[in-house]
Amino acid sequence: EAGNDNNDPQDDADIADVTVDVTYDLALAKVVDATSLAADGLYDGTATFTLTLQNQGTVPSNDFTVTDWVPVGLTPVLPIPNSGVWSSGARTITWTVSNLDPGDTITRSYEVHVTDFTARPYRNLAEIS
Repeated sequence: EAGNDNNDPQDDADIADVTVDVTYDLALAKVVDATSLAADGLYDGTATFTLTLQNQGTVPSNDFTVTDWVPVGLTPVLPIPNSGVWSSGARTITWTVSNLDPGDTITRSYEVHVTDFTARPYRNLAEIS
């Protein structure tokens, strides 16, 4: 019978469900402008790391933090752009992002100097939390 809910013996009620696709999906990609640095005098090579953050989800991100761990042997050039906060003890740079709408992309970059070439190779990583 049209309009009949199997749980209702009457035909005066029916249920219609609506689903909402809610996907929270932030992505981070990181690149460095120089994968190999030449010693320029006192091995003070310079590199720039760029993080690209994108909301690949279907809802606004709200606040989130991006943390980048700077390896021993590299020292960031201060101040860190975009209100990045350098913690020398933890060797991290953090940025707080207030919101990223679905489909939006932002970048965060910073420059480092090589301060200890014996610590190479340098493995740098970042994450969203």
